[in-house]
Amino acid sequence: MKNKVLKVAVGSLALSMVGLVGYQAKAEASYMDEFPYVYVVPEAMKESLAYEIRGSETEDEASLRDQFQLFTKANLATVRAMESEGEYSTLEGIQHVTNLEAYGVEGKTSVVDPRLLSKNTKMKNLEISGSFYSIDFLKNLSKLERLDLRNTSETTDEYRALLGEKDRKVRPLFDLSVLDSLNNLKSIRVQSEGFTEPVALKKSMTNYTMVSPIVLPQVFVDKGAKVIIESEDQNFTYQDDVLSWAQLSSDTKELHFSWHVEDWTYFGEATIPVLWK
Repeated sequence: MKNKVLKVAVGSLALSMVGLVGYQAKAEASYMDEFPYVYVVPEAMKESLAYEIRGSETEDEASLRDQFQLFTKANLATVRAMESEGEYSTLEGIQHVTNLEAYGVEGKTSVVDPRLLSKNTKMKNLEISGSFYSIDFLKNLSKLERLDLRNTSETTDEYRALLGEKDRKVRPLFDLSVLDSLNNLKSIRVQSEGFTEPVALKKSMTNYTMVSPIVLPQVFVDKGAKVIIESEDQNFTYQDDVLSWAQLSSDTKELHFSWHVEDWTYFGEATIPVLWK
């Protein structure tokens, strides 16, 4: 009987603790929502924002920004357009620029996670480059009119970059159907490179065939866009939407192909790692 009472007591205590943790998490989230300041991570973005809000800040707000890199949410809400110049790998802070309509990047960037941009629902013009694992964040940008996106497999690891290595987790942007929900798009330019999942071949196999993975957005299809696929690999052919490599040897480590739509609004390069068994 005592053990049963003890188990009930422990269970009640555990539930109470879970409830307290949940309450604390909600309280912290509520506090952060009400907190009037925002910390912006990328140095280049800080400089751009400081330039854009230079006429809106009070002397105290400017001092707080200079010393602690804190911006007021009210000042960030006045920013409609911003252009960053410099090298950085995160967009942390941009989600708080709630009225941002145009964002562009100049210089080398290696943004890995662009999902924060999904909060910028008023965006009309977007120019960005980086190592993206997904572009699903674009679904939320229903007002987008112009898109210039460059997806690269350049690594953010400086040592590996010096060795010429690539980020092999970055997949080529084969499927642009995510753009079908963006009815206001007037200008599209997408450049992509990356690595597919490895393909396994037996050493007795000398040929490899695959159907083209390219999926065009409906706006391209409606205009009769034609995809051209090429490769500098030997014994490569492309016909009737099928890619084929013949006379492969067991020392082949990778297969390659490139593609472009005739007007060069969508183009890229793909590397297929080969595993021999």
